[in-house]
Amino acid sequence: NYSGILDIKELYEIIKKNLQRRKYLFVEKKYETKPDSLKIGLSNPKILDDYYKAVIGIEISAKNIKEVKVKNKKLNEADLSIRFISVLEHDYEGNYESRPPLKFFRAIYDKFFDSRTSKYENNLKEETYEIYNEIKSYLNITKFQ
Repeated sequence: NYSGILDIKELYEIIKKNLQRRKYLFVEKKYETKPDSLKIGLSNPKILDDYYKAVIGIEISAKNIKEVKVKNKKLNEADLSIRFISVLEHDYEGNYESRPPLKFFRAIYDKFFDSRTSKYENNLKEETYEIYNEIKSYLNITKFQ
């Protein structure tokens, strides 16, 4: 959570560029605006191989938005909340889901023999924290004050 002065458009672009730099497809699932609030929902997938897909979901909510002028630049003052939901999807094309015996054996293989799962989970966690830290750094900059 953050309360203070920021440039919401610049923050949006920082998030978008960070995701694209890491080869995630930028997908805006939800965009709701009201005179003093904003809600954005992003669901950003990245195909890892023919079985695994990483998805970083980001929910941005801004309330009490006011336009302010700082050093002749139009900025926003707002109460901001950003939430991350990262998921590693298995069998994202549903190739094993439709055949119960295959699904069962694939689940056992994933759990005990597939070393990619933990590698992909660790990479997803790392990328999510990198994006989180980029946003945190942007919000902690005092150039607006």
